[in-house]
Amino acid sequence: MTTTPEPQTVPLPPVTLTDTQLREVSAAIADYAFGSVAALILGAHAGTASINVDDLKASAQSLDNTINSTLNSLVTAGNGALSIISVLDAAITYPVNRLQPGDREAIIAYVFLKRGGLI
Repeated sequence: MTTTPEPQTVPLPPVTLTDTQLREVSAAIADYAFGSVAALILGAHAGTASINVDDLKASAQSLDNTINSTLNSLVTAGNGALSIISVLDAAITYPVNRLQPGDREAIIAYVFLKRGGLI
């Protein structure tokens, strides 16, 4: 009789997105969230949008830092009763945090996709 070995969980090493990667994810978010006005967001007409690429980059950086936090440190910071998605949502910075919930979840997804090398 053969037994199937238990799968081994290998922890993922902490990843920190580079400045270039943060700008790329910001551009992808801008394209998703703003479609045809992405050129305005990306600086073609600086100052014409209420959310710019630097705002998106700051949110992506904050999310990236939060993703690298340990669960223990997040609980210690007072997030123990919150879901993981709520903690990540809270990491989205102003003014990007004013977007609709689905758009904020998409930003979180884009950061994970970039960290995984899928975009």
